[in-house]
Formats: sequence, C-alpha cells, structure tokens
Amino acid sequence: MSDYLKSREDFSLFARIVERAGEMDFLASRGGRTLFPPVNAGVEDFFEGVWLCFRRGHSGGLLRYACESLHDRQLDSLYV
Repeated sequence: MSDYLKSREDFSLFARIVERAGEMDFLASRGGRTLFPPVNAGVEDFFEGVWLCFRRGHSGGLLRYACESLHDRQLDSLYV
C-alpha cells in the first residue's frame, strides 16, 4: 500500500503526512487493511478549513484539536 501511495502524484500530500507521522512502515507491512486516502485537493481543503478555524478562533471537535495541534510552520511545510 505504501508503494502505491508513493507512486501516485494525486496522493502525494497524504503520503507526506503518513511519512511525517512515522506510519509509512505500517502501510508497507503485510496484512489486510483498507484505506481510502484523500487526493491532494481533499488534503488541501481540510488544511484550509483548519487554518481558517485557527485564524478565526473557532473551536469544536476535531477541528478544535487540529487547530490547537498545528502551527504555521507545520501547515506551510505540507506545501513545500
């Protein structure tokens, strides 16, 4: 599964997130699993929403956690 993610440009942002989280080896391991990875546009939309949430001071559920956990440099580094 990791080879597939790494070889497809449309999943490159998700692959980078998985890599930075240190979980690519898990996806490379043997065993049955199902993964529905988001395409790059989905990752960008998610982080755009998180960024807007953070900038506007909104909080609630997953977005609140994400807003509290991410910093400008972390968001910017996804697009480098």
